[in-house]
Amino acid sequence: MPVPLRWTIKAGNGCAIVRVWGALDVAAAARLRTSILKYLCEDPAALLFDLSAMTVRDQLSLNVFPALISQANRWPSIPLLLCKPQPSVARALKSGRYGRVPVYPSIVAGQAVARLGAEASPTLTELLLPIDGAARHARSLAIEACLRWGVLHLAIPACLVTDELVNGAVDNAGTIMTLRITRRPQFLLVAVLHGSPVRPVLPRFPLSDTEDHKRSLVEKFATHWGSLPSRDGRAVWATLKIARL
Repeated sequence: MPVPLRWTIKAGNGCAIVRVWGALDVAAAARLRTSILKYLCEDPAALLFDLSAMTVRDQLSLNVFPALISQANRWPSIPLLLCKPQPSVARALKSGRYGRVPVYPSIVAGQAVARLGAEASPTLTELLLPIDGAARHARSLAIEACLRWGVLHLAIPACLVTDELVNGAVDNAGTIMTLRITRRPQFLLVAVLHGSPVRPVLPRFPLSDTEDHKRSLVEKFATHWGSLPSRDGRAVWATLKIARL
């Protein structure tokens, strides 16, 4: 009888290793996805999967890994690497059916790649109370971060996006929140973590007289945005591309 899928997450030196064992099927893949999405909110420098003890009962369930890789690339913009899968699993992952999936022969090889691609990622973090002045303080922090990290051209977009995310958390969650602004090599990341599990609803309005549809300021300025469940509630995040167009 197949062993039910289990996993552990061990953090160290900024990275995290997810050891997975047992049989992967569609139901187990859904549980694994939820667990890893919550862990992404902890902002590890990289996430490595040890798949040496994992078998696959349903090939469709392997889609969980490209889905997680895609999310990690968008936010928090970190590498997610699959290490030492069993030969049959490795062949399936490398077949092209699941897109470009990074597979490495060992955890050591994956760690070497993660270290090679790692760059200093300065982060500004602040606890905010769910009060009217929270967004004003958050805007100041966004401008400060852009000045400090040499991305002054993003000051206004980052200020507006941060304002909307924080105001949304104040209105919809009403809990103490953590504002996290991070500079990655290609993106400026803005995230607000709060204690409510409810999905955020951003205000939508016409952005100009010539536009016949409605969208939010986050949608206007962010390359990507979304929300994820966290261990204590939910994170709403946005990424702003650093390179000028």
